Amino acid sequence: MEKRIDHLEAEVTFVTEGSGLSLSVDAEWLQVKQVFILDHVDVSTPDNRHLFDVDELVFRPGDRVALLGLNGSGKSSLIRTMLEAQRRDTGNQSNIRFNPNVRIGYFDQELTAFEANEGTYAWVRARVERSEETIKRALIHLGFPWIERDRSVRVLSGGERARLTLLTFQLNQPNLLIMDEPTNHIDLQGKEELEADLVQPGLSLLFTSHDRRFIETVATRFWWIHRGKLIEISDADQYFSSLDDSAGPQTLQRDTSPWVAAAESRPAGEDAALERLIEVERLLAEDHKRPARFQKPERQKVWAEELKQLRLKLGLD
Repeated sequence: MEKRIDHLEAEVTFVTEGSGLSLSVDAEWLQVKQVFILDHVDVSTPDNRHLFDVDELVFRPGDRVALLGLNGSGKSSLIRTMLEAQRRDTGNQSNIRFNPNVRIGYFDQELTAFEANEGTYAWVRARVERSEETIKRALIHLGFPWIERDRSVRVLSGGERARLTLLTFQLNQPNLLIMDEPTNHIDLQGKEELEADLVQPGLSLLFTSHDRRFIETVATRFWWIHRGKLIEISDADQYFSSLDDSAGPQTLQRDTSPWVAAAESRPAGEDAALERLIEVERLLAEDHKRPARFQKPERQKVWAEELKQLRLKLGLD
């Protein structure tokens, strides 16, 4: 248990230079009828194992949709399927149809785009069409010294990689963000700044997250992978209330592809409790670091009680 906690904590890299995301919303884009449609989609793993079905869901401009589901239920597989469909651009013949004017900004939770042996400037330059001076100013603003512009992106921390990804969004100005676990590598301050950026009116966003507060703050719609179907629910409460029962027998067909194998080996309810425990510990620690006049004593009491209950649930006391 302690090793699993250490592993989860090691995945968090603190980011205090800001989210790096600043997007403008195109008024004309808000007038289009839809951004994409999922129409009788069969979502499967790369080796064609069926995960779940989608009857019909329509995503419209300004929607901020949280994609909910247990670990391994197929959230990342759906995103992968959508991105492949958009790249193929099969038009009206596809079960996944995008508006032809869509420009996607994709945040990959694994940050796999950083395996190339490129410097920070070269990495950004290959992904945006902006002048050297514009990129230089953006890098410096986000805490990347220009003198280190040739530093390989392969050695960057998770937080630094996340900031560079968000920087490309700022420079490219996509009109649809698809973000897979965007809060994995940011601290409380960075998360609050990202929330503020994402909730601006008109921004279109599809995202996954295990952070309940982030989900409830950012999302305006909720899609849940449940019992072999992707369905829409009115709020996130129904999903989160189901987590206590998720350690029992499951009717979901599970995604057993390699990139979720580690997650599949853990009971989903316990995994969610572990992640929440680490999140609450971080919230409490961050609040204690604030000047006394800015601390929230009542909130600290609530967090302390929640920690107590989580530790009891996980058998850590």
